[in-house]
Amino acid sequence: MRKQLIGLIVMLLFLLGFNTCAYAVTINGDVYGSNLVWQIRTTQGLTFETSYSSKDQGLDWLCDQRFTNLRQSNQDTSSCDGTFNNTADLFTFTTYNIYPGYYNQISAWVTNSSTENQVMPGPVLNWMGNEQPINDYRIYLLLADGGIVPYSEPIPDNALVEFIWGNNTGTAMEPGDSLQEAFKFHIISPVDVPTPSISLTKEASVTEATVGTQITYSYTVTNTGDVTLTGVTLTDDKLGVIALSKTILAPGESASGILTYTVQESDLPDPLQNTATVTGYYNQTTVTAQDNASVILLVPDEELYGLTPGYWKNWRNHYTDEQFKALLVGTIAPDINTANAIFGKYSSRPGMELTILKAHLLATQLTLNLTKMPDLTNLDGAFLVESGLIEWEGMEITIAEAVQQALDIWTNPEIYTRSQILEAKNLLDYINNL
Repeated sequence: MRKQLIGLIVMLLFLLGFNTCAYAVTINGDVYGSNLVWQIRTTQGLTFETSYSSKDQGLDWLCDQRFTNLRQSNQDTSSCDGTFNNTADLFTFTTYNIYPGYYNQISAWVTNSSTENQVMPGPVLNWMGNEQPINDYRIYLLLADGGIVPYSEPIPDNALVEFIWGNNTGTAMEPGDSLQEAFKFHIISPVDVPTPSISLTKEASVTEATVGTQITYSYTVTNTGDVTLTGVTLTDDKLGVIALSKTILAPGESASGILTYTVQESDLPDPLQNTATVTGYYNQTTVTAQDNASVILLVPDEELYGLTPGYWKNWRNHYTDEQFKALLVGTIAPDINTANAIFGKYSSRPGMELTILKAHLLATQLTLNLTKMPDLTNLDGAFLVESGLIEWEGMEITIAEAVQQALDIWTNPEIYTRSQILEAKNLLDYINNL
């Protein structure tokens, strides 16, 4: 009967020249950790000019210390300008979500800031992503799964909050008129807060590869939360979308994916590294996880090309000072003067093994850097990478290992014999003359 009466009043006011909004007020409620967060928003033409909240101050509340944290902790008015400018406004309230709790009220003065007559219709409630129109003075139960149901007994086990809206549905508002709107809520059950989460493990079938090697990537996605996830998708930043065995995962359930990739020339010189991202959904909550895999790309010595200390001694024939400074980053020469001094002392005379080693070490480091800077002049097509693989005296060694060996000697030459210094020098000499 009340609904019919309101309908008749609204129709009469419309005939008298009063407009009706679809919904004057939208209420958003959600659970975040141990907090209940409420937002109330007006439609265009209606604005919040003042707002406040209050809590039950009954004797039970005052005497029971368990309820001392049940309070309004924050009121965000950053988007409420308090002016009659026909702009919708928003208030946010956070209330600690403890149990049991008594009725708390959030109120707002809604003003008709438009130039037309308005009728205050009923609000819409959006609880945990589920939207439903609600009626004045009817008690609703807000459920842990996002459901909104009329109050009934026995109260469902998954009911979290008792909610009631009331004041002025169907009331006429002329321009400038204000009406108080309010809702009350009551925490009726300990909140088993949903904690959606997801994990991802990505593995490559090899740790090292060369051009032409086929790599198999395996992906395992697991629902590590306590609610079912839907719409689970997996993408790889280099390989695209990865098909999964399942896209709906119950708590603890896993899905898998697999993809093969053949190493290309274009993947050189850096390690082949890619990152996968998985995304899943619970109601309006999105969860993501990432994992990556890195495969070292080995380059055989027939594809390598070094540059000698003689080339780098005459670096001014090829590069500007600024370009050469960029090439020196991370080398044993902190500046141009040091580099010139190292190459200036370069000699093949006996007894100069350590000096020669330094010149070859710097030359190797400069060529490594040049390979990473395709915009710089490289007329000889020099190409050295740390993962470059060299056959040396019956064994395989990478350029990175050869450089590190020379760095160790350069740092503490006194602990190495002349033959060890000569061996390291000869290895770098070989690399720089590839």
